[in-house]
Amino acid sequence: MSHHIRNKSSYLPKIYSLSLLFTISFLTFSFTTSQLQEEQSWDRQQYAQISAEDFRKEATLNQKFDTEKIDYALINACLFFLANEQRIKQGLKPLVYAPQLEIVAWHHSKMMLELDFFDHSNLKNSGRASTQQRAKLAGIDNPFIAENIAYQGASLGKSTYLKIAEVFINQWMNSPGHRNNILSDKALQMGCGLYTDGKKWYATQCFQWFREIKPIQGQDKLP
Repeated sequence: MSHHIRNKSSYLPKIYSLSLLFTISFLTFSFTTSQLQEEQSWDRQQYAQISAEDFRKEATLNQKFDTEKIDYALINACLFFLANEQRIKQGLKPLVYAPQLEIVAWHHSKMMLELDFFDHSNLKNSGRASTQQRAKLAGIDNPFIAENIAYQGASLGKSTYLKIAEVFINQWMNSPGHRNNILSDKALQMGCGLYTDGKKWYATQCFQWFREIKPIQGQDKLP
């Protein structure tokens, strides 16, 4: 009898230990999952940390695009890196990210969808009619900007951020004028912006030529 009690007593701590181990493992898994979710969001500091040669390996850029919860900073970054990839293929230097140019690009894409037009000139808002006006609103004192725009009416939502951005980059690269802007040796800085309601997709690229941007206080903000 005493032998049986000793076995029972020694068995109980093992059950407790296994239960404790499971609890710790579950909490660790939950914490890791939470960390992963946080890492999925695009941090603009990554522009300086990820190279145009290695960006395709980044899990963040390859995650599934959700039209119900769009990370605009992330899709804009995909457009940026893909454009620089094209420059590198042609032996050109990658362009530097400029947040002011992302602001110009994203707000123009947003206006094109909301006001239902597709043009470099915004004739439906006199304060944003020209690229130069939009640049001032974004905080650029010396705009000398080349601009690419693109539109897609197809359903693009069931894909990754990177694959969706490739649709627009390929569209631009297959058009001589837009391709020349992407591959221009006059360009120094770049920013990109896409906007969608899940059915219509507008994308804009802005390039600062000749001299780097002189920043001023702007009205428009980053997405």
